[in-house]
Amino acid sequence: MDRCGSEDTFVDHGLGVELQEGSQPQWNIRNSLPDANQCRRRPSNSRGDSSSSRYNGLGEDISLLVGSMSVEEVAAALVREKRLTQRLLRSLRRMKRKKNGLEVANASLVESNLHLSKCNFFLRDSVARLGTKQDRMRYDVKNLTFQLSEIRMMLCARGDKHTYEVKYPS
Repeated sequence: MDRCGSEDTFVDHGLGVELQEGSQPQWNIRNSLPDANQCRRRPSNSRGDSSSSRYNGLGEDISLLVGSMSVEEVAAALVREKRLTQRLLRSLRRMKRKKNGLEVANASLVESNLHLSKCNFFLRDSVARLGTKQDRMRYDVKNLTFQLSEIRMMLCARGDKHTYEVKYPS
């Protein structure tokens, strides 16, 4: 697979993504889930204190935040995650069309589309079941987080020398 030249850098300020040769992508998706301090508190379901760090979109354990969020807030956050992933895929396509020095293999885009389709199906299924039980809701949200993290790592990987770990919540 072709890799970018060292002079090629792509920055999408809307996503907070910077891709540069020889470096791992830095994600700054801080508006994906609301801060725990801004959500309605549920004392019976609280897990941890309200100063928990915000979800950064890289497989971080968000169950602490889920306990302090309403079902509607979680569902809205999941939909935003899907949109961010779709925007990243469109940005990669634009990069391929506009930059001669930057090649994104067609096979990778096809594979990414398949992963995104699976993620969309999982998202609809998860949102439909969010209101059933609190523990089921946490399970669905965490599994969707895994799916989105894997998609992002795959989309950002360029060449065999780049390996990215997805950290799964315990």
